[in-house]
Amino acid sequence: MENWQQDWVKNVETAATSLEKFLQDASKEMGNRALTLMEISDEMAEEIEQAIAPAIEQMETQFTAWLDPFLELGAELESFLHDIQWIDEISDFTDFSAESLSIQHPICQGCRHYHGEVYNGTPFICAMHPYGIIDGSESCADKEAIVWRLPFGSAEASEDDF
Repeated sequence: MENWQQDWVKNVETAATSLEKFLQDASKEMGNRALTLMEISDEMAEEIEQAIAPAIEQMETQFTAWLDPFLELGAELESFLHDIQWIDEISDFTDFSAESLSIQHPICQGCRHYHGEVYNGTPFICAMHPYGIIDGSESCADKEAIVWRLPFGSAEASEDDF
């Protein structure tokens, strides 16, 4: 009776050994095929790159040649728009002078909030009172003197010191 048990154990061991050898061989073969596949894909990538690279460079050169005039036109347009903005700023300044605003609003002179510019015909007097203080007022509760910083020290001077 012990004989069949030993035979069965040997058969199981033989099957396990055979299966282990089969799996090792299969693993080795799969590794070899993977290396071969990687080599083939690298070669194909190099061939594709060599075939396409000149065409891509030619297309890039052609696109650059087509786009250069538009880029130059954009630079000229930007310069033109800058000139128009400068002309608009000058025309706003000449529409209504800052001196006449300070004469109309003498209380605002020397205030740090004072602006005194005209935009599209509308005067902008100051940050606190865009249209100026109420007529008949002789003072402004929000008036703050301009503070000048001297360049060589920490001393400050106000508008009243000058």
